[in-house]
Amino acid sequence: MNILYGFSCILLLPILTIYGDEISDCKCKDGFSAVKDEHGNVYCQGVVLKSILPCNIVFKPDCVCSVEATSVVQDSSGTWCGRFIDGKEDRRWECENKAEWETFYQEHPEEKPKQNKN
Repeated sequence: MNILYGFSCILLLPILTIYGDEISDCKCKDGFSAVKDEHGNVYCQGVVLKSILPCNIVFKPDCVCSVEATSVVQDSSGTWCGRFIDGKEDRRWECENKAEWETFYQEHPEEKPKQNKN
């Protein structure tokens, strides 16, 4: 087997997996629209920048935090507002757009962390 051929197949495999089958089954995030190319592949394409995303990707909401927060922390226990002092975590609290996160977890229960840390 030609090494170059094998290498190109490895590179193309992830690209081919981003396509869907039907344009009606393809849900895209804001700023993207479903496109079907000349080969029948369906994917999300950026309206302004022509970047490509797979159909039906689940995007988590942004974590809204007060000015007291210095960062957003995301770990196995969830997504949190956090305050760090001298590189150490001082405290963390729930995202302040809690209703939006609750709606997201109701629509996508598989995305909800198994445990809460608070």
